[in-house]
Amino acid sequence: MLNDSADEYEIQPAPDRLPGLLLAPVDDPRVVKDRLYPDFRPDGQDAEVARLLALGARRTDVGQGDEPWVVPADPEGNEFYVFGPRRDRVRGEPSRLPGTRGPGGIIDCMSDTPRRDEDPNRPRPEPILFYATTWVDHSGGYALRRLALGLGALLLAAGGALVLRLAYQGLNVAQVGDWVRTMAVVAFAVCSSVAFTRTLSRYRHRPESVDEARERSMRSIIAVGFLGLLLAYALRSLVEAPGEKLLRAEHEQALKRYRRGRTTRTGNPARRRRKR
Repeated sequence: MLNDSADEYEIQPAPDRLPGLLLAPVDDPRVVKDRLYPDFRPDGQDAEVARLLALGARRTDVGQGDEPWVVPADPEGNEFYVFGPRRDRVRGEPSRLPGTRGPGGIIDCMSDTPRRDEDPNRPRPEPILFYATTWVDHSGGYALRRLALGLGALLLAAGGALVLRLAYQGLNVAQVGDWVRTMAVVAFAVCSSVAFTRTLSRYRHRPESVDEARERSMRSIIAVGFLGLLLAYALRSLVEAPGEKLLRAEHEQALKRYRRGRTTRTGNPARRRRKR
C-alpha cells in the first residue's frame, strides 16, 4: 500500500513494481463498460466472494457461463474477477486467458511475476557488483551469494597474506637491510589500514564531491593495501551486500521525489473532475 487517504488509495506489489491500482472516488455515475478488469486470486475463492458480497459487492454475468471464476461488481457497477487457487496446467490442455469473454483488458493483480514499471523517468535501483539489483528484494540466491562472496574475500585475503609473507622471506634471503624490511612492513600495514577504513566508509556514505587527483593517488594506496579492501568487503558481507543500505536509502529518496512529482503533475482525477 503506497497511499491510504480519504481521496485516493494506491496499492502495488512493491514500491518499485507494477501493475498497481489507484482508486479514487468520483461523483459521476458509470455510463459505459469498463475498459479494464482487475483479476484477484485469493487463497479461498468462496470465502473471498462471500466477504466481498457482505461488503456491498454483487454478482454479475458478463458471459462467463460455467467458467470457474466469479465476476462481482462493486457498488458503482465496476466488475472484477475472482479466481480460485492457481493450478498447473495439464499438458495438452489448451491455454485459456481468464476474462477473454469480457470487453475489457485484463490485469492479473496477484501475478507471481509482477512487471517492472516501464516509465523511463522512474528511478531504477543501482546495481551492486556481483549482485546486480537482487539486493532490492533479496532474490536470486541473495543470501547464498552474500555468504559465498564473503568467504571468497576472506580466502583471497588469506592468499594475499601468504604471498606477502613469501615476499618478506625473499627480502631476508636477499639480505637487505633491516630498515628496508621494516619500511616495507609499515608501508603495507598503513596502506591496508587506509584501504580498510576507506572501503567501509564508502559502503556507508557517498562523498559529496570527488577530487579526481586525490582519487588517483588513493587507488595506488588501495592497490598496495588490498588486504584491507578484502577484509572490509568480507566484514560488510556479514550484514548486507556491501553498499546495500546506502543504495537503498538513496533509491527510496529518489522514489519519494518521483512520486511527489507525479502527484503534482497528475493530482487526484476525482478532484479534477469535481472542479469542472
